[in-house]
Amino acid sequence: RWHRAHWAGAARAGWLVGLPQSSEVAGMDTEGNLGYVWNDVPRATTTIAGYYAALDAAYTVDAPQTVIGGFSRGAEMAVQLAVTGVIPVRGFVAVCPGGPLTYQPELWDAVIAQAAGRDLRGQIGHLGGAGALGQPMLALAGRLQGARQVLEGFVALNHALAQRQVVQGHQLRRALRVTFD
Repeated sequence: RWHRAHWAGAARAGWLVGLPQSSEVAGMDTEGNLGYVWNDVPRATTTIAGYYAALDAAYTVDAPQTVIGGFSRGAEMAVQLAVTGVIPVRGFVAVCPGGPLTYQPELWDAVIAQAAGRDLRGQIGHLGGAGALGQPMLALAGRLQGARQVLEGFVALNHALAQRQVVQGHQLRRALRVTFD
């Protein structure tokens, strides 16, 4: 429920925003709210594809004008679904991607190969610089940039903004502008 506020800027700008909710409970946060994860990749893929199909049926989604995004493990799933073509999109916005592929960048090579020849664009945002947390994201960005036929216009964001600021503020506008320019 609190993620709605993070993506409200996109909705206010006229974007159709879908916020899929995983059914995998991770635990509770300090305020007693349930937290969810996307750890079961086949299940997550099926779930998110189902949400996309429901949105498409209700709103007739225009794939060349569609961006998928997420935060943390959801960001990794967004990149994976965009690159593999499971969700037909123009690009992705991944804020602080994390998960098994992000932390083992060599595993991305087979995934990235599936996007060969498509005009797919993306943005990766992370908190901080090239320290320990930023290194896996920079490695992913490098692999994506190396596949030029996959991600033209790719820009790795290096900023020290909180998740809320990235998604609501100028970084999201910048990411969307680069994705569609």
